[in-house]
Amino acid sequence: MKLTAKTPRRNFGFWILDFELLNLKSSIHNSQFIIHNLFLAAVLIASVAACSCAGNKEEAAKEAVRRYNEALVDAYMRPDPELMARYTTPKEQSRIREYIFFLLKEKHLLRCELREIKFLGTAISGATAVAHTKEDWTCRKISSETRQSAEAPSPFIQEVNYELEFTEGRWVVASVEVEKPPAPPPAAP
Repeated sequence: MKLTAKTPRRNFGFWILDFELLNLKSSIHNSQFIIHNLFLAAVLIASVAACSCAGNKEEAAKEAVRRYNEALVDAYMRPDPELMARYTTPKEQSRIREYIFFLLKEKHLLRCELREIKFLGTAISGATAVAHTKEDWTCRKISSETRQSAEAPSPFIQEVNYELEFTEGRWVVASVEVEKPPAPPPAAP
C-alpha cells in the first residue's frame, strides 16, 4: 500500500510498515541494479582480459619466431644444432641438425644476418599458431676450417610460414616453410 495524500491514516503502525515495505522494494530494486551492473562490469573486464591475453599470446608467438631466427644464425655459425633445442620441437631441430651436418660434410659453415623481419599475419588456435613473415637476409658460406669466406654475401628476401606449438609454457617452432618466390617474367625476344 502506497501512501498518498488521499490515503486514510488509520493507524500509525501500518504507515510505518508500508514505508518499510516501500524501502525494502526500493533496496531490492537497487540491489538488482547493482548486481546487474557488477555483472556487466565483470563481463567487460573478462572481455578486455581475453583480448589482452590473445595479444600477449600473439606477441609471445612473434617473439618465439625472432628468437628462433637468432638461435638459427648462431647454430649455423658455431655449428651447434643443440642451440635450437629451446626454440624448436625435436622434429624441427632434427631438420636443422641434418642441414648443419650437410654443410660440415662440405666443409662449410653458414654466416647469416637477418636484417629485417616483418610479420604479415599471425593466427592462434588453442596450442598452435601460424606466423607469416617477410624476411630480409644476407648469407654466405665460409670455410669450416679457416673461417674465411670465398664468396660475397648474398642478400635475399623471402616469405616464410612458421607453425608453432605451445609446450611447457612457451611457443616453439614446429615447422618452417619458405614460400617460393614468383618466377621472373620471360625475357623479351
